Amino acid sequence: MKIMPPRQDGQTRTVFRILAGIVAAFILLVSLPLALYEATTATMVGWETLLNWFMVLCCIYAGIGLAIGARTGRWFNSPG
Repeated sequence: MKIMPPRQDGQTRTVFRILAGIVAAFILLVSLPLALYEATTATMVGWETLLNWFMVLCCIYAGIGLAIGARTGRWFNSPG
């Protein structure tokens, strides 16, 4: 019994691409500015500051990766 329609290799279903676009928009428009604000205005010293900047880099990587994946249907250097 087949529930999902067959897909071509290298293509992602439209529903998942739309969902990835929504998540990417949230990360880039909400999470990234908040992480940047926290990293630049924090009074912490030491490893907490490094964790803040690591969170900024993670937001950039995930947001751009999901946005490109939503546009092209390929995910983070996957073959296909």
